[in-house]
Amino acid sequence: MTSIGELEKQSGILRITLFLRDKDEYLLSRIWPDSGVSINQGYKALEKLKDLGIIKARIESSSYPPKNLISLTEKGKKVAEKLKELEELLG
Repeated sequence: MTSIGELEKQSGILRITLFLRDKDEYLLSRIWPDSGVSINQGYKALEKLKDLGIIKARIESSSYPPKNLISLTEKGKKVAEKLKELEELLG
């Protein structure tokens, strides 16, 4: 089981989860500048988010060049909603 404290230690995890909350799919190459997470932190965060089953990735090969897209899983959407609730309580 992963705790909030563990997630907080890995910078970018919570920010990316909240950022993807209202997005269907997002272009991977745009996640860094648009979410405010550095590339170094972001790759580690995405790896952890995949391991936790919070995000999923797919390649859209119908375009050239192919696009790497990420989105929240159903579990990820639930986590993002809870994070948003916490953010609103603290705000």
